[in-house]
Amino acid sequence: MRTQQLVLGCLMVLVLAACARVDRAMEPEDTVRMVVVSREEVRDTLIPKPTTLRFLDGPGMIPSPMHVRHDPDDAGARGAAGMLEEQVPERVRIHATTDLTPRWARMIIRPADPPLEDQEAYRLTVDDAGVVLEATGADGFLAGARRVMQLMELSPDARTAVRFPAFTVEEPGP
Repeated sequence: MRTQQLVLGCLMVLVLAACARVDRAMEPEDTVRMVVVSREEVRDTLIPKPTTLRFLDGPGMIPSPMHVRHDPDDAGARGAAGMLEEQVPERVRIHATTDLTPRWARMIIRPADPPLEDQEAYRLTVDDAGVVLEATGADGFLAGARRVMQLMELSPDARTAVRFPAFTVEEPGP
């Protein structure tokens, strides 16, 4: 009797373990996980340290995959979007459009309004609406896109979004 109970118990454990493996194997491809990052981790990730890093109220997020909208007529914005697509293709979906309202896009790349003083300057805001990269020149757009890639590295894989306190980074250029 005791042997039968032991055998039945072992069988139950094996069945439960197999079911757990099947559940994980059947996880849909578009399932997104979340990793939460602190202010300190954000500060430590941004290298070199930004000139201005200001934390805002509320959460911020780098989704994965991230739908990126940019103005196809702006060479700098187009170049930044292209760099993101080339460097992290599994994490971004690029949409060239002149409609830069953040309806469904999680990242907007647009010219700064009013224009920033230097061609290498950029402003990056990450909040609960997504990511907004603003610059005046191509060099500023590329520098801002590199910052976004640094933040993407906080995610362990292409299906894990990163959540942290909302913030704004401003780099005035050299």
